[in-house]
Amino acid sequence: MEEQRFEMIWDCRYCGNKKMLARTHRHCTTCGAPQDPTWRYFPDENEAIAVLDATIEGADVICPACKSPNAKSAEFCRNCAAPLTEAASVKLLGEQSRADGQSFAEEDLKARRDAEKALRNAPTSRPSQGNWTWLLAVAVLIIGAIWWFSRTKETTASVTGHSWQREIKIERFSPIPASAWCDSTPLGAYNIRQYRDVRSTRQVADGQTCRNVRRDNGDGTYSQRRVCSTKYRSEPVYGLRCDFVINTWTYSRSAISNGSNLESPVVWANSALVKTGTCLGCERENGRTEKYSLGLVSNQQPFNCDVAESLWRASPIGAVFQIRVNESFGNALCGTLKSNSK
Repeated sequence: MEEQRFEMIWDCRYCGNKKMLARTHRHCTTCGAPQDPTWRYFPDENEAIAVLDATIEGADVICPACKSPNAKSAEFCRNCAAPLTEAASVKLLGEQSRADGQSFAEEDLKARRDAEKALRNAPTSRPSQGNWTWLLAVAVLIIGAIWWFSRTKETTASVTGHSWQREIKIERFSPIPASAWCDSTPLGAYNIRQYRDVRSTRQVADGQTCRNVRRDNGDGTYSQRRVCSTKYRSEPVYGLRCDFVINTWTYSRSAISNGSNLESPVVWANSALVKTGTCLGCERENGRTEKYSLGLVSNQQPFNCDVAESLWRASPIGAVFQIRVNESFGNALCGTLKSNSK
């Protein structure tokens, strides 16, 4: 629908005369008072008066002397003849929107002005002095609690025991069921079963959604237009899915060795691979890990720390270390462990 232009209406705040045409009647038809643009509002759709002159100069400007609205092109106020070089534009009203089939009712000017007044009188969100004091107190408490519970102190700890563990991860070449889109099925797949499945979705145009919009031009008129956007529906896109079996390497078991004596040999377990190669049931190693732990005691509190193998071997029973301990919870911070030897 082509954009149409209509007259806003306004009420005189001096004598109470209502529903005057905002573009045509720049003064009250009853008492002659100049129009107050803040008292303009949208009319009922059935009472709208069309504007035949389609020229739109722009929003009116407010005379700084008498506060009367004037056309944007005016150089002097039509009410008091004051110059308009420093005049500010009127404040535009918010747009109104209705779905197709719904009509525009007359705007409730009183409700709008009451809402604007309430907004002007609403307290600012800036915290009061009391709120700032409360927030500062909370912040100090939080910082204090963090400091208190994170306090540490250095203490001595002596070695009471040793432990170690070595692990060999072992994979087995086995038939594994799997699924993929058929165009991504890996080489070597067998026992393949194809079927259709939803692979994605696509958006398909499905008509339009239209709304009628009224927009304040700021010159005592408003424009009304029909705005439409395309509606879309989601449709599934199908593809071929394949279930299959593939022979591949997967984790099977671990060969683990461990001990708790510094003097005993530290060895790797026998992986005892069943078969090697790439046959079904064949096995292979896939990584080795090792861990060395010292048993320690500080102030009669036992704990364990994982350390490098070289430090583990150089730390006999009774060896003394420095370590930091959390004062609130008593737990040792193994990352701070250092030898006490000179």
